Amino acid sequence: MASLWCLYTLPMQISKPSKYDPPLPESNEEIVKHYDTLHDRFVEQIWRATALFCAALLISVPLRVYSLAGKWDWVNLFFIIVPTATIVAFRYRHRFSPMVRTYLPLALQLLGGMTGVLGVGLMGASVTFLVLTNVVVAMLLSRQQSHVIFGLTVTVMLVSAAGFVSGVFPLPYDPLVFPTSISSWAHSVLTVTIMTFVLIRGITDYRQALQMMATQLIEQNERIIEQKRQIEYQATHDALTGLPTMRLLKERLNVEISRARRENSKIAVLFIDLDGFKLANDTHGHDAGDHLLRVIGSRLSESIRAVDLAARMGGDEFIVIACGLDQVDETKLIAEKLRDVVAQAVSYKDRSIHVGASIGTAVFPDDAQEPEELIALADKAMYVAKIAGRSCRVYEAQSPAPVD
Repeated sequence: MASLWCLYTLPMQISKPSKYDPPLPESNEEIVKHYDTLHDRFVEQIWRATALFCAALLISVPLRVYSLAGKWDWVNLFFIIVPTATIVAFRYRHRFSPMVRTYLPLALQLLGGMTGVLGVGLMGASVTFLVLTNVVVAMLLSRQQSHVIFGLTVTVMLVSAAGFVSGVFPLPYDPLVFPTSISSWAHSVLTVTIMTFVLIRGITDYRQALQMMATQLIEQNERIIEQKRQIEYQATHDALTGLPTMRLLKERLNVEISRARRENSKIAVLFIDLDGFKLANDTHGHDAGDHLLRVIGSRLSESIRAVDLAARMGGDEFIVIACGLDQVDETKLIAEKLRDVVAQAVSYKDRSIHVGASIGTAVFPDDAQEPEELIALADKAMYVAKIAGRSCRVYEAQSPAPVD
């Protein structure tokens, strides 16, 4: 009774959606697990479809023999034995190993289809059944295995063609009566309906899985790209002020020097050191000092042109490179502007913090030709200005003393 009830509920079980609908995978392990789940679901659908088809075959074959042939031959006997064995195997399928559970229904389907072609030829639905079964095989087995099955199918078709065309294989039924038989049409409709339905379910499930995996890969790739951008930004920008670091400044300075050589223009490197920063930091606290550096960094960046660059060297030191200059005197104007920007009071909570700036400059190509030399000369000039004891002065690399 249990087996009859199982067969009775097969159509509902095939069409009923699975209770297991996994969420979008978030890791490679979940993707593999999701794929394995789809594979198991598809194999289960094949088992149910095969058992349902065999149950219908046990009814349609005797009916067809009785109405068309009136006698049994080896093909008809085969279509009783194999469907019966298939239904028994379906009943105990969960006791098989995963490999047997996958291969057995495919082997039974291929065996039934090939026997049908050899016994009935083009009169039955076995040709369509073999084509659909090969599609199922391609979805579950490897390419090499699928090619072997495909070659075997073609071989059976060629042997059948040779046998029926030559007359070696006799037609078991009247070819004029067979197309109008209810049993033959029922058999064909069941073949197309059941196998096509299984393929639709399997293909749509696998397509959904591929879409989910593609979405996951796209999201992972976007995260990787974003992480690379963050790493690159952190490597080239100061964490406190957001200004470029020495690495990015040197790269930019190399590019600008090459452009200046082509255009016969000048580049000014301005090395800025804050005067009174340590006192402000000790007096108002480190949070106030960090706030002061952020504000001054922002002011420097906003006060220069888009073609120029402001960077933080570290501590309370900054560098500005001014590009595309025509005269050396332009460097003084830029330095005075930056000095005034730094000298403006910075508000922190209910206090105003004041600092100054010692600025040293070096100009390409007048003072040096290479980025490292320009930075070193500007740094040296800044220290000369600071040692002179006159805050907020500009010192040029070629000048003997600080100048206003």
